[in-house]
Amino acid sequence: MTSWIGYKLHVIADTRHEIQVAVSLTRASASEVKELKRMASGLMERDPALAGRCSEFSADRGRDQRPTTSSSA
Repeated sequence: MTSWIGYKLHVIADTRHEIQVAVSLTRASASEVKELKRMASGLMERDPALAGRCSEFSADRGRDQRPTTSSSA
């Protein structure tokens, strides 16, 4: 049985202007991929113009090993 203690802070940021555009706090066991998709979808609903300018997402080293697919249909 695997267990996690703590929380994860997820941030979508405009790195050019160094501002946060979406923030989420989840349990440590929460899926990062699902949270990224949820946050990106929420950003698209709140501010489509800003979301449309998002050209790249980056994540921690663990995410670098697996592709994250886009579901913007």
